[in-house]
Amino acid sequence: MRHDGPQKKPARLMLCGTGNEESTFIELVEESGANVVMDDLCFGTRPYWFEVEIGDKPLASIAWSYLEKLNCPRTYRESPGSHQADLENRFGHLYQFANDFKVNGVILYITRYCDTHAFDAPEVKEYLGRKGLPVLEIEGDYPTSGIAGLKTRIQAFLETVS
Repeated sequence: MRHDGPQKKPARLMLCGTGNEESTFIELVEESGANVVMDDLCFGTRPYWFEVEIGDKPLASIAWSYLEKLNCPRTYRESPGSHQADLENRFGHLYQFANDFKVNGVILYITRYCDTHAFDAPEVKEYLGRKGLPVLEIEGDYPTSGIAGLKTRIQAFLETVS
């Protein structure tokens, strides 16, 4: 096998957005030449990442954690202060994940008609863009529809982050 020049490392990506019950989309991203190293998806890492504080009432502790610690658009809580402080409060965990996992770019996948995530998408892109992270926003019905078009968009995005 012949190699022309140094091998390029695959881009390290983070997936954010709505739930994805299938692995098809992640497989598509990785077949396009990237590694998905972290996610902040509804049915992925998001609901399991934070620690539940132990209290006298375990069920109340779990409920409080899901209502107060879970960073999800459905639990939007406006922060007092400037717009930038609000963005930092709402999306700072994404930037922390990106740093911790040495992410090169972010794919923001929004399932069509998930209004809460669609509402947040422009501000997520603004916030991460200001932090120097490229973001590809994809809106779709399901990850398996329009695979050829998705693959083209993902490959073009990978050209910008590599």
